[in-house]
Amino acid sequence: MDPMDEDDPLLRLAMELSMQEPEDTSNAETSLRGQGQAKRAGEGASEADSEGKTKVRRSRSDSPGAPASAHDGDQLNMVEELQMQEVLAESRRQSQHQSLPSASSRAPSGPQQYNAASSTAQSAHAYPSSAQSVAPQQEDDILEALALSLRQDRQSGPIGPQQSEGPSGDAGGAGVTASTLAAALSVAGQCQGNEQTSMLRESETSRVEQAVGSSNPGNGSSMGRAVTADALAAALSAASQPGLAQRAQQEQETAGPRSLPGESLSPFSERPVPIAFSGRPKWVQAALSHTPTGKPQSDNFKFPTAQTSVVLELLSQVLGIPVSNHTSSLRLEAAPNDTACQLVTLSAMDALVRTMIGRRGPGKPMLHVLSEAYEQCVQKLDKGGVDTMVAPLLEMVQDRVARKGMALLMDDDADIYFEDGEHKADLQSGLVNRTLTSNYLMGMLACASGREDLQVFESLLFAAFRSVKCNFKVANSLGPQIYILDVLTQQPQLQQSLTLLLLQEVEQMESGTWRESSSIFKSPLSVSSVVNPSTFRSNIESPTREVFTSANGYPNNRGKVESGKNFIRTCMDDSHSAVKEICMRLVKAKNSIVPQCGREAVMSWLAAVATLGESRTRGGERQAVQSVMGTQSDGFMLGALSVALRFCRPFMKGEEKFMQRLDPMYYLTNPFRVGGANFERSLAGRRQAVGSREKTKFLAPRNPTEAPHFVTECFFITQRLMHTALIPALNRYSNMWEELHRRSRRSKQPGGLTLNEHLLRDCTETQLLDPVLAAHALKFSVLQLFWLLSLIRKGNDDAFRIVPESVVHDIGSWLIFIIRGGQALLFGDVDISLLMESLVELIERRDLVRSPLVASKIVELMSVMVSPTTSLLNAQQVNPGAVVGRVVTRPGEATLVAAVLGTGAAQERLVPALMRLYSAADHVVGLDVDKDAYDKFSTRHAIDTILEQLWKDETCRMSITRLAQAELDGSSDSLFSDFVGSVLNDLMYLLKDSFDRLHDIHSIEAAMADKAGWNALDAVQQQTKQRFCEGQQHTCRGYMRMAVTTLRLLNLLSADAVVGLAFLEYPLSGRSANAMLRFIELLVGPRCSELRVEKPEQYHFFPDQMLVSVCEFMLCLGRHEKFRTVMAREHDFDAVAIKVLDTAREKLIASHHHQHAEQLESFVEEVNRIKVGMGDAHTPADSVMIEATVEAHDHENRYAFEEREQENVESVYVEKLQALAVSDFDTNAPGAYSSAFTEMSEEAGGIKPQGMKRLTKELRDFMSKAQLPIYPASSIFVRHDSDRIDKVRAMITGPDGTPYGYGCFIFDVYFPSDYPNVPPLMNLETTGRGRVRFNPNLYNDGKVCLSLLGTWHGVDAHEKWDARRSNLFQILVSIQGMILVEDPYFNEPMVDTMRNMSEGVAASTNYNAEIQLNTIRWAMIDQLKMPRPGFEEVVRLHFGLMRHRVMRQCVQWMRQAQGMDEGHRTRLAAAVDELFSLLQQL
Repeated sequence: MDPMDEDDPLLRLAMELSMQEPEDTSNAETSLRGQGQAKRAGEGASEADSEGKTKVRRSRSDSPGAPASAHDGDQLNMVEELQMQEVLAESRRQSQHQSLPSASSRAPSGPQQYNAASSTAQSAHAYPSSAQSVAPQQEDDILEALALSLRQDRQSGPIGPQQSEGPSGDAGGAGVTASTLAAALSVAGQCQGNEQTSMLRESETSRVEQAVGSSNPGNGSSMGRAVTADALAAALSAASQPGLAQRAQQEQETAGPRSLPGESLSPFSERPVPIAFSGRPKWVQAALSHTPTGKPQSDNFKFPTAQTSVVLELLSQVLGIPVSNHTSSLRLEAAPNDTACQLVTLSAMDALVRTMIGRRGPGKPMLHVLSEAYEQCVQKLDKGGVDTMVAPLLEMVQDRVARKGMALLMDDDADIYFEDGEHKADLQSGLVNRTLTSNYLMGMLACASGREDLQVFESLLFAAFRSVKCNFKVANSLGPQIYILDVLTQQPQLQQSLTLLLLQEVEQMESGTWRESSSIFKSPLSVSSVVNPSTFRSNIESPTREVFTSANGYPNNRGKVESGKNFIRTCMDDSHSAVKEICMRLVKAKNSIVPQCGREAVMSWLAAVATLGESRTRGGERQAVQSVMGTQSDGFMLGALSVALRFCRPFMKGEEKFMQRLDPMYYLTNPFRVGGANFERSLAGRRQAVGSREKTKFLAPRNPTEAPHFVTECFFITQRLMHTALIPALNRYSNMWEELHRRSRRSKQPGGLTLNEHLLRDCTETQLLDPVLAAHALKFSVLQLFWLLSLIRKGNDDAFRIVPESVVHDIGSWLIFIIRGGQALLFGDVDISLLMESLVELIERRDLVRSPLVASKIVELMSVMVSPTTSLLNAQQVNPGAVVGRVVTRPGEATLVAAVLGTGAAQERLVPALMRLYSAADHVVGLDVDKDAYDKFSTRHAIDTILEQLWKDETCRMSITRLAQAELDGSSDSLFSDFVGSVLNDLMYLLKDSFDRLHDIHSIEAAMADKAGWNALDAVQQQTKQRFCEGQQHTCRGYMRMAVTTLRLLNLLSADAVVGLAFLEYPLSGRSANAMLRFIELLVGPRCSELRVEKPEQYHFFPDQMLVSVCEFMLCLGRHEKFRTVMAREHDFDAVAIKVLDTAREKLIASHHHQHAEQLESFVEEVNRIKVGMGDAHTPADSVMIEATVEAHDHENRYAFEEREQENVESVYVEKLQALAVSDFDTNAPGAYSSAFTEMSEEAGGIKPQGMKRLTKELRDFMSKAQLPIYPASSIFVRHDSDRIDKVRAMITGPDGTPYGYGCFIFDVYFPSDYPNVPPLMNLETTGRGRVRFNPNLYNDGKVCLSLLGTWHGVDAHEKWDARRSNLFQILVSIQGMILVEDPYFNEPMVDTMRNMSEGVAASTNYNAEIQLNTIRWAMIDQLKMPRPGFEEVVRLHFGLMRHRVMRQCVQWMRQAQGMDEGHRTRLAAAVDELFSLLQQL
């Protein structure tokens, strides 16, 4: 249990007691009631806290020390009663959800229980022992015992340091003693249902004693010492914690930020103590309990009889009716004791007012008549010149007219004909028509006394807000409603009422009973055009749908569409501006009851709405549509954001005087404002986890006058609204667009967009791309970037430990949407130089911004900024802001590109930052692909796009060449070569994967072309194949597009005289040579016909152009002797390859690329010449001889060893290799460990102690509980670095019967500093030095796709990483059993549906044949030639004992390859020959 958990009743009681002010106890006669009042003032408790609480039961009269009389009972002050009631009620609620252990013996109940608890002389043995338990029905008795003891201690004297003689003569406690406290907590702790133990064990009891002792320094036994409030708080906190082992686990799960190795603790790294909420804050209670008094009624008007005519004339003028001294008009009375004067009594004036109402014109509302009379009085009083003698008469008329109006409005509640009341409707219409003045409204409000009177106007105010519903068919339909709100909210009384309504809504949000539909701001904030996401699949529902569909020529008449958008946007702007102005009135209101109460109500309400909107973000970018159900609507949330952004307008320019107000400590000091921000990952990769999320509080416990600056509040609350309002709406729009577009493409509808697609885009973008909202959100986003840059410049690195990473991610998402939506002109007011500096700084400072998700979003943003048209075309299928097919640069885009490329950040610092990020994209700590929309290929494609644009700019190109030259000179690290290697890895993966998918598409299209065969299939088989084909088509489009961009970048780089030299370094040169040979073979080799598909252009696949591009890359490198030598050493540069290259030359000639053809011919001749010098040259004719040899010889006899296989080889294998299962090794040895992981481990500084303990146990268990499987069929071996236990290497031998059989596959494992909260990182080392992709889940760059690692999709939570249960053993066994399988081809998504189909079987056969060849080459031959450090003996014994089985397996593979192409059979035979030769040497 977290000792700071505010929901624990015992701890809350402790915090309440510890918050009490110390009292003067020298006067023994101080009454307990007086003490209670003092405590009440110190604690901020209120009598209203008793509402809804369970009434505490009185203790029995015969209990020792209990109140024996009514007088004694009265001494229990209200504050203590409420505290006890809250403790008991909360405990009962919690205990209903906690299972108590079965009772082996019963604790004493009834009086015995009270006696044991209330007697300060008894010891803890009066309570059940640790082996006992307490039945649920005894909980109240137990807790009441503790409560009663606390009451009695207070009765005899307040909890404090004073001492008195105890029963044994020692310095006992007049208050709670440690003995009583330990005993009570022992039983009370049991009621809390601790999972580890049902009671306090002896060690825990001692912790209580120590806590008491440390808080009560002094002599004597701690168990007889009086307990102070601080001691009680400490003891309660200690008692509530489990044992050390359990506490360690809980600290791991709930720990706040820790300092990094080598760093000192800062205010940001210390976990702040959450503010203790105890019911309703004092200021809220004062505001809600305030009752308006209203002005007193006027007195009778006394005037000289001689002035009667003047009085009657004046009344006739203001009332508009003839008034005479007559009983039927105005009855005057003689003044008592003054015969010279007369009186106008209140009753007479009321009668006159009724007469005036009765004589009103037909159809004229009563309130309008009353208002006219009131206004007449105002005018006469304002103009002056009125005799001071009759001024009181006018005031009397005002008072009676106003009170009459009040009476009419209150009678409306009984009106059965009008929904909101006839007179309330008259009042609203009068305000609109100006026939009812604001002066009269103010006069009625001034007469309101008591809540009942004011509620009349509150209901009127609520109705006015709810009436703000825009009729998009009528111009200025919002004008009257907004005017009514304007008039009503100008009244101070109604401002206060609105403040109270907002506070009540916030309290409802805290309790979970608030609904958007009940909010007073529901209607004005919901004036929106966004689409209902729950119905978009069948029909586009939006309040503005008819605005567009009713336009002539929709959707083609775009002029009408834009006119409709402008009209809708005007309505939204009017509504949101009105709410902002009303809220600003509350903020500025002078509240005499609670100063700044209005401001606090507005800020609390906006913060609460933002926090409740967090449920909208749970689906992330991928599942935004599903996450909307049951949450606030997009329209309402966008309206709230629009209001908040308007508050921020005065400081959006980022002046220094405002920037100084933006203290990031706000996250920690005001957790009730930022909601879940402290539970998100920070930019530095940490989770703050401040407080408890179970019960969210939004009302500040502090006084409103102590609130942070208004600018600070607006900034951070708006920041949260950007996250919970705007970004979910964007994601949802993108998801809906993608689904509709996919459906229309699947249905093969002719033409462009469907009607629903047009409506979705037009309705949603009307609001999201509203120039007002877009500009405000853009400026606020840029302000946040400047704020982060200022923190870096000030050296405030610690701030990045608490700023949520979602801040930068949201900024990127919004700016991307703006540019792709054609609003680049909005950047005209932005300092692009400072913007680029901010972005570059964020991706440069990997120590501050560790999340690759954030860096990926920044890269995507910069790619859109430097190439908006290209990025748009690449994303038009999934980005709704993209206009499909657009190739023309729109206004503002060219200017933006020029501004970006002209910045110093782009010209000097951007290139190295991007290259470093490109290389680091392989390994992401804490990645969850089911939630995080992160794809390294998309990120790298964005970097390719940026670099391609930078290359076109001469100044920017110079920065690339300087970086390459510096590495060649040895004056820099391997940044450039690492980058180029990663680019080549991506090309190999993307192009090979695209070709494989084209093969699948070709096979399905061929099956569909065979009408007879296709019709013979049942409907399920046809549908399965069609869906499989669609999935492959979708993926192929994206991958081929990225492959083309990557190949284009490689050609640009390799063509440069300086940069091209980087490709000649080992091992990059070998991978380059291998990749070019493979791609040319796929394009023009024996299987090139399988790439022929219908409409290849839809996949961005143009075979002839791609062949030219591949040859260009190879020929650029082929200018260097070093590359030609590397090519000559390649396995696959054989007779088959020469034949394929000759075919490629012919293709180049046919496509009129004669120069390339000549260069290719010369290149092949030169490489073959070098190969001759090596003693291994090939000509096309050699392949015939090799093929004949392969088919002729006897495989079994040729690959037979002289000695026979041992009969007990399996037992010998287990015996010898079991001892080598786990051991240590030196990761610093050459080739012993991943260089990328080594760099990451150096940056992190090591695993945390908690993770170290967990990992040590896992490795120890490998030799006991979770013993590693060591069998001839497949084994797992583990090596760890004794100096850095977070660096581990594992070797898995391929399972028998799979294309991996008996091969040795090496995996590097790195455990991040936050392990086990995040899964480890894993990299496959056995990739043929980046040449081979062994499995759909094992990439050629070493990536391992596995749900446990967070790199693959998990069907459910059991397949994903669980910090409590998951471990390295599970990962290794999962790879062994789920990845290294018999038919790995079907591990690919969607492919499993083709398992029993002829196309699937054929594809799987080809896939396995390629894996078998590479297993021999790289998991056997390469391992035998160069065994990896730490596994030398394992490799020798493994192949030595298994060599007979290995060769039998190879012979079987050769037989299966007889149906394969010539090249494969030849290369397989050569590999088997080499392997056999190596095995003979063992």
